[in-house]
Amino acid sequence: MDFVVTVPAIWSPKAKQSTEQAAAMAGFCGNQRIQLISEPEAAALYTLKTLSPSTLQVGRKFVVCDAGGGTVDLISYQVTKIGRVEVKEVTEGTGGKCGSSMLNMRFRRHLKQTHGDKYWTDERLVTALSEFESFKKTFSPKGEPLTLKVDPSLGLRRNRYTMTQDDMKTKIFEPIMKDVVCLIKEQIKMAGDGVAAVIMVGGFGQSRYLKSRVRDAISSRTDVLQPESGWTAVVKGAAMHGLSRYQPAGTRVEVASRIARRSYGTCLMTKYDMMKHNPKEAFWSEKEQETVVSEMCWFIQKGESYPEGKPSRIEYQCDLPVMLGHVPQTEIDIYSNNNDGKAPVHLDETTQHIGTLSLDLRKIPEAVKRTAKIRRMGWHRYYCLKGAIEAVYGSAEITYTVKLGGITHDMISVRYER
Repeated sequence: MDFVVTVPAIWSPKAKQSTEQAAAMAGFCGNQRIQLISEPEAAALYTLKTLSPSTLQVGRKFVVCDAGGGTVDLISYQVTKIGRVEVKEVTEGTGGKCGSSMLNMRFRRHLKQTHGDKYWTDERLVTALSEFESFKKTFSPKGEPLTLKVDPSLGLRRNRYTMTQDDMKTKIFEPIMKDVVCLIKEQIKMAGDGVAAVIMVGGFGQSRYLKSRVRDAISSRTDVLQPESGWTAVVKGAAMHGLSRYQPAGTRVEVASRIARRSYGTCLMTKYDMMKHNPKEAFWSEKEQETVVSEMCWFIQKGESYPEGKPSRIEYQCDLPVMLGHVPQTEIDIYSNNNDGKAPVHLDETTQHIGTLSLDLRKIPEAVKRTAKIRRMGWHRYYCLKGAIEAVYGSAEITYTVKLGGITHDMISVRYER
């Protein structure tokens, strides 16, 4: 049995890795490593499959809005092939922490501001929030107001507290609705012309009031759809993703390419180029016997499209000491940058160190070392091993492979810090 774990698309690599590790520690380990998939992509795999053939036409775009309890994630797809449907991402995914739990938080705060912290003990809040949880799913400004039973000490008529629909709309719902609508409008603008529909999935995405707010806010030429089983679209899509490994022909929807949300790369030493590099970064290297700089080499660039399963590659060189006094291991630092446009050439304050690849050099065959070029520096000698770092940009994670010394190191230990 294999396991597929869904994660919000806006989560950091560290948060995703921690979730994967927690699942493994809990015993969710199948025949292969746990698979991660972003929640909006999982939802898209299922919901696009349910659309009619007349709706899924080549060139049409769809915005998938996965509105859940904690987060709202959005991504836009364009249909590139029908039959066995193939889609590609056409925008960077966006999202925010404006899920339905934010409604609970605002309601909780309102109760405390109205009657004070002293009255609203944890026990009373649990009861009130339980009633609000049911109320919010069917909320409509024209519907019946929420009434809570309260203690006589508050001095309210019939020991009931009723929050008017106008207050419920303006103080609780509207601030969150505005955030969600803003995210959807932003995603439609990024996707450009040809957005056929906004597909609302997730628990919060099934709110009729949210649908009406979205309907009023966007063009009438764009449909707003709440598919059946929208509550479970993410888990059903995750199951489809897992099964696609064993039954590719049985999966009706395939994501052909994705747009990178951030840039990812590493910092490597390279020969100084006055036309490209900042002269302040240049220095003389005794080892290389030339002027060099530390240059950012980006294997993933924000805003660029990356085909499913196709690696992005940068050249990499490792100098392995001929005389080893310890177990040979090297580490490759991974950096991330969120700048729009081209990522920086040199490491700067906009670039974050997010993790480290640990590479075990014991796998390098002796035969490869014997044929490798040997570099001398003072009393030391080094095997000059040339290779490449490859990165595959996936749904919820980047898979790294290092090809070095004739060996493909595909089981690399990655330690994320952010």
